[in-house]
Amino acid sequence: MQFSDDLTSLKVLKLNENVNGTPGTDISFPDDMLGQVKSLQTLYIDGIINSMLGAGFRNLVNLTTIIFPGEKENLKVANFSRSKLAFPVLNFGIGKNSLEYLDASYSMLYQWTGPVYGFDNLTYLDLSNNHCSELSFHFFDYFPRLATLLVSNNLLGIVIPKDVSGQIFKNLTTLLHLDLSNNKIPSLNENMFRGLVSIKHLNLSNNLLDTFLVNIGHMKNIRELDLSKNMLQVVHYPVRTALEYIPSMTTDKVNINVSYNQLRCMCSTTKFMIWLHDTKTSIVDMTYCILENGTKVVLENKKDVIRYIDLLDKKCMSKFGFIWGTAMSIFVSIVIVVVGIVYRYRWKLRYLYFMTMNKSKGYHPISNFDTDKNFVYDAFVSFADEDREFVRDFMLKELEHKRGMHLCVSFRDFVPGREIAYNIIEAIHNSRKTVMILTENFLLSSWCVYEFQMAYQEAIHSGRDTFFVILYEDIPAEQIYRVVNMRDVLLSNSYIEYPRVDRLDFNEQVLDMFWDRCTEAIKER
Repeated sequence: MQFSDDLTSLKVLKLNENVNGTPGTDISFPDDMLGQVKSLQTLYIDGIINSMLGAGFRNLVNLTTIIFPGEKENLKVANFSRSKLAFPVLNFGIGKNSLEYLDASYSMLYQWTGPVYGFDNLTYLDLSNNHCSELSFHFFDYFPRLATLLVSNNLLGIVIPKDVSGQIFKNLTTLLHLDLSNNKIPSLNENMFRGLVSIKHLNLSNNLLDTFLVNIGHMKNIRELDLSKNMLQVVHYPVRTALEYIPSMTTDKVNINVSYNQLRCMCSTTKFMIWLHDTKTSIVDMTYCILENGTKVVLENKKDVIRYIDLLDKKCMSKFGFIWGTAMSIFVSIVIVVVGIVYRYRWKLRYLYFMTMNKSKGYHPISNFDTDKNFVYDAFVSFADEDREFVRDFMLKELEHKRGMHLCVSFRDFVPGREIAYNIIEAIHNSRKTVMILTENFLLSSWCVYEFQMAYQEAIHSGRDTFFVILYEDIPAEQIYRVVNMRDVLLSNSYIEYPRVDRLDFNEQVLDMFWDRCTEAIKER
């Protein structure tokens, strides 16, 4: 039969048994005949399917419909394996048919875009060895009865890791067998197989998986899981748990193949090793595992597994004890050092803390402390509550009423409702001096010691002579020196003694001289 030389505009092509004049025989075409039909949209196949296989299909990129008229609607098996089919499978539908078995393996269907319609009866589909690297998430949406899907030896490792929500196989709820082997898949998202509720055999062998953390708990019928020839180091806990749960639903065992991976026999994988020995799952061909030193050891049976578990128990317990002991020693050492530093600099840290808090409330450090107008008070008086009478009845009378000083005393000048620590810091900042009424009660009062330490830190950080001490009564030296930094203050002669009534030289003139010296000390810059 002769064909026109120009087939580029042909949109519909009917092929039937009488094309070559001999009904019932195979139809043969030149290799480049269908290659000319670039615009073909509808193909009627009314002949023997294998008769087309000699023709080139590379340019049928616009094909959207295949129709099987007449008795070919009852065709159940179509085998295109090892044909010269070479085109992308775009969105198209197939006419009324009874196809149950379709084999298009070893072809060049390099792009599966779809979706494709009309395969309502198809139960077996073989698309393996097609060099496919592009797969739409909706290509397999309309295969309601598909039980076997073979897509091995393609390049689906490019697209499958991108399917984060399991769209590709979500509608294949009747699928029993899925072969994804040899697709160079580097990773699988946890919901990749969420639609495979009926799956029995799942083959992921000969890929590049270094982790398998896929949800399989819904696969109640799974009987074979092939993870061989990947790069797995362990079977992770969630998968192990699911594999233990599934057999409890049935009397059949689950077989898992993890041979020819990078299984590890080391301290970090001890629980995995124990699972290999104790699991109800049938472990197929464990082959070997790798020790911490890189040595490969053979695992022929579960006796080998228990032998290495015993070795790991001894080694890991010793190692764990050493690591734990070392870690605890380091931790305790760090705690001791930190506590020591905090304790040593506790007053400085408190001072800096309250300084920072005060700044956040609008306080600005005094820049020129030689100018009287920068200070609200001449002196802040620090005293124990037991000595309040002396301050109120004598000190205020002598220094404020007679000598014109302006003192800050807690019972009169502290702001009610404000935290005591803030009142103290503010009083020290706003006073030229801090006067300590040193008594045994002062040394026993935590707030008095706090006031002394804050004044001491103020002197260090401001660079000014911020305080002096009135030694109001005789106190044993060892009791005084228990207060940090008090020794340094007293040795620097930053104190004066209050005249005692029981002393022979006591008189009103001596007392007046004492208050005059206090006034001079407060005004001293």
